[in-house]
Amino acid sequence: MNESMNQFDLDRLSGNAQPWMSHTKSSQHTVDANDGELKIVFLVAATYGVERLGIQILSPIAEEVGYSPSFFSLDDFDEDDLIQTIVDIKPDVIAYTAITFEHVSLERLNKALKKRMSFISIFGGSHYTFSPEGIKCDESMDVVCVGEGEVAFRAFLEHVKNNVTAQVADCRGLCGQILQV
Repeated sequence: MNESMNQFDLDRLSGNAQPWMSHTKSSQHTVDANDGELKIVFLVAATYGVERLGIQILSPIAEEVGYSPSFFSLDDFDEDDLIQTIVDIKPDVIAYTAITFEHVSLERLNKALKKRMSFISIFGGSHYTFSPEGIKCDESMDVVCVGEGEVAFRAFLEHVKNNVTAQVADCRGLCGQILQV
């Protein structure tokens, strides 16, 4: 084995990687049953005047599971205004999707939001599919979805909804250790 590669890298290269990943530091978010409404915010860095198909597919899945979705693009807001808007929504989950180079601004926003509120973050899109190991370096990132996320995203949202502590390896579509909600 190449010393710079770990078991996750080998699994990913061989096609055996699980489609979601969480670092070993578990997220400690509990869904607020008093609120009664589950909320999810979808975030992209920019729309570039094109449709973001991943969110169009995942948003109805979130609704089917019982979440009320909101959508924001960083290029439509001043960052401080966007942070306050999201804090006011009080989402249980924030779902980020990024192509390479967008990930920097989304990860910075996630860190700022984690300082202000409690939620579970999930990152997906082509950048995280091809470079999921970035989660190991950023403790504010909770989960990464690798590849097509329809099945994994539904399982992830159901685990969060039901306050289930899960071995993320049991949820195909996400890679990692433990998701604790």
